Amino acid sequence: MDIKIGVSFVFVVLMSGLTPTLHAQEKRPPSIKMDTVRMNMNGYTMLQVIGPDGKVAEEGYMKGKQLDGVWTTFHGNGFPASITSYRAGQKQGVAMVMGKDGYLEQMITYKNDLYHGPFRVYFKGARLNKEIYYNEGVEDGFKKIYYFEGGMQEEGRMKNGKREGQTTWYYVNGKKAVVYEYSNGELNGNAATYNEEEVVTQMGAYKNGKQEGWWKEFTDGGLIKEEGPYKNGVKDGEWKRYDDKGKFLKVVRYQEGVEINP
Repeated sequence: MDIKIGVSFVFVVLMSGLTPTLHAQEKRPPSIKMDTVRMNMNGYTMLQVIGPDGKVAEEGYMKGKQLDGVWTTFHGNGFPASITSYRAGQKQGVAMVMGKDGYLEQMITYKNDLYHGPFRVYFKGARLNKEIYYNEGVEDGFKKIYYFEGGMQEEGRMKNGKREGQTTWYYVNGKKAVVYEYSNGELNGNAATYNEEEVVTQMGAYKNGKQEGWWKEFTDGGLIKEEGPYKNGVKDGEWKRYDDKGKFLKVVRYQEGVEINP
């Protein structure tokens, strides 16, 4: 259930001693020659990188030898590919990545070149896909993932890069699928799974990432099917079994996950 956010990079300023890396959607072959236009403006230098087709490929501001201000890259059709804010050579504030069709694809917040604050990824058409909060480069805070159809797929919290507290996953119909509790990135606490009608199918608890204590299993209709203890992640001890109408059938015994009834 991890999120992998792909971002292509391109070296954008063709000047000695300065090769900042920016978000962009295309890599240009190194053999393509580009011209750089420089204009001095109130202590800043505005640069424009002109592609072989005569169009502006990239542009932005420098102060001294560092990027300072907004830097923009462009797709071949003229739409912006990325817009990034710099201060003293480091990414600061909001950056945006756009597709060739003009739709917003990513919105990122930086502090001193690190993700800091919300990082949002969008489906084509600007509908939100993922929303992750960072603190100085580490996931920390709310984490939400949405289905293309618009409903919630996952919601929870991160702390220092690890899951913390309750995380809930949903079916595409909006019903709950799984609810887990985490501590320091590990399953700890109550847990429940559901079918697509949000009827509970399993419930129990985890300890240090493994099932522990009394667990219950249910039919899709919500009737008890089986119940008993887990120990260190496997069934261990006496388990009660029920028929498809929820009526008690028998007791079975497990030892370290293996049924030991004669």
